[in-house]
Amino acid sequence: MADRIERLRALTKHQESESTVTKSSQNSYNCSYCKDTGDIWVNTWTLRECTHCNIRKMEDIQRKIRAAQITEEFKAKTFGSFELEGRPEAIKKAFKVAQSYVIAFKEIRKTKHNGIALYGNSGSGKTHLLAAVTNNLLSKGIEVFYFPWVEGIKELTNAEKGKVQDIIHRMQQCEVLFLDDLFKGRGKPTDFQFEIAWSALNYRYLNNKPILVSTERSISDLLDIDEAMGSRIGEVTKNHMAIINGSREEMNYRILGMLEDDE
Repeated sequence: MADRIERLRALTKHQESESTVTKSSQNSYNCSYCKDTGDIWVNTWTLRECTHCNIRKMEDIQRKIRAAQITEEFKAKTFGSFELEGRPEAIKKAFKVAQSYVIAFKEIRKTKHNGIALYGNSGSGKTHLLAAVTNNLLSKGIEVFYFPWVEGIKELTNAEKGKVQDIIHRMQQCEVLFLDDLFKGRGKPTDFQFEIAWSALNYRYLNNKPILVSTERSISDLLDIDEAMGSRIGEVTKNHMAIINGSREEMNYRILGMLEDDE
């Protein structure tokens, strides 16, 4: 309401001074129809949304990017910046799976099989590829909540109960949830960790809400942790999943870079 009042004031001020506006100053607006306010006067008392510009859409996209807490480094992880030359076929396949998911998203987003999962080696590019998916969705105005598993769980472990519930609620309700490095670590997840994952994943499974999952765990590992949860992840991502397995030297681009520097 406050934003609309401000736009009304701005439009009124513009109308009062319109006779003194020169052609050169008019051309400084991105949209000459609404003067970058997002509204057009239908008559003296009625406004309608301007159909000639996308100011509000861009504002909404920027708001969702800020809400996702996306860093500049994260924004730079695109399909174009992903290095494919000389990489193993498993990584090239994962790249294609991620791209195909973006292409299919609009059609599949409300279906049961609307998720994507990348399994496998550390350093193979799983996070980069799903960040590229995230950035693509955000650019279309689709909300994505990014939850880096290790950092997120560490923060929630020492948080008040109210904050934990708030985060779980957001994980459940956001348009798209990105769980990065799910259950990272060699040991079995704690009861607290499992509760966080189950609360989010089961709710989203029951309500056909998309998930993006990267994990170093295998499908078998997830089933061993909890068969119901593992099978849910497997079901919703069955049409868009890739397994990146191989030697460290072959799959981990960070190690590969170190080896190349030593040559």
